[in-house]
Amino acid sequence: MEEYFRFHGMSYTLDEMFAAKNDMTCELQEMLNERMNPFGYIICNILVIDIDPDAQVKQAMNDIVASEKEKRAQQARAEADKITKILNAEADARTRELAGEGIANARKAIINGLQTSVESFQHALGENTHSSDVLVTVLMTQYMDTIKEAAASGHNTFILPSSPGQSQSMEDSFRNALLTTMKK
Repeated sequence: MEEYFRFHGMSYTLDEMFAAKNDMTCELQEMLNERMNPFGYIICNILVIDIDPDAQVKQAMNDIVASEKEKRAQQARAEADKITKILNAEADARTRELAGEGIANARKAIINGLQTSVESFQHALGENTHSSDVLVTVLMTQYMDTIKEAAASGHNTFILPSSPGQSQSMEDSFRNALLTTMKK
């Protein structure tokens, strides 16, 4: 509920009263001149320096100003948090995109390397050698290299399957899984 103040028959809110201070000064000067002129006095100027509301009213006004500033501060913090989250999400998306490109390029390099290895083996072993036989040999070589690197690293590393004979079974499982996925 807004409080009203009266001055010379007019009602003002506190904000209106501060805004109308100059008008009130002129009205007050006219009122005093009407009353003082019969006695030979002329009021030339009146200074209304300040309007001093009650302490409770001042405190309420300060609380309103403080709450408005806190509201703006919260909005600014929320906006900054939103911008930070958006920038982090964009950076994460870009990181994932670049990681995907890196993985794709690595796989292309592996495929090109395998193709070159298969062609080299076929050339060395003769034209009658099937590429699938050569690929199994290349994969076995990579398998053995992986075991060698794991052993040299000094870490406890488990590589499955544990015997070279099972790598053909693993290859067949991968191939069947890919074919099953492609049919769906």
